[in-house]
Amino acid sequence: MLHGVTAAEAPEAPSQERTTARRRRWVPWAALATAVLAVAGYGLWWLVLSTPIRDYGSYGVGFHDVEPGASRAIALGPFCLDGAGSATIDDVTVDPAGLTVVDFAVRHADPHEYFGSFPGSLRDSGFGASRTLTDQCDRGDHAEAAVEVLRGVNGPAVTDHVYVHWSTGVRSGVLALPVQAALCLDGEVDDDLCAPDPVPFDGKR
Repeated sequence: MLHGVTAAEAPEAPSQERTTARRRRWVPWAALATAVLAVAGYGLWWLVLSTPIRDYGSYGVGFHDVEPGASRAIALGPFCLDGAGSATIDDVTVDPAGLTVVDFAVRHADPHEYFGSFPGSLRDSGFGASRTLTDQCDRGDHAEAAVEVLRGVNGPAVTDHVYVHWSTGVRSGVLALPVQAALCLDGEVDDDLCAPDPVPFDGKR
């Protein structure tokens, strides 16, 4: 019999208690990682996809006696803010179909006297020149905007949407408004809104 030589011993299998302890150590980290991802996802949605500006309704307006080079001012809104103290209207654009945006502004809305439209420039209408709104939804306040569009073609100049480019703090975005507008020559009736009595706009075209 040889002395001092022993058979190799198999490694001791981890006990159930050790395995459970390891799992318990991982649980808080997994929960923390899930929470971080959730917060990051919400932050991305809040920063990129959400908008603090609430708008109401859609409509159409047509002018059937506008010569090329002439402009009209039309109202947008009403709007209010939800989750932001103020917002700035940085730009207003329309569909590329013969209309050009010349000017735009925003102001507190008088519930008894909305702007509607004006047969000329926004400056001449007396609407004002501010581009910042502070009206809060939870207080029942509203703002209205107005945009001056110029007719630049011989055929009907139309848009199916008006796009309001806004910013507030680190956030910015574009609000697409279903506002249909047409500036037409006298006698043009090949577009619904060019008729002397425009067809009511129902949000579809």
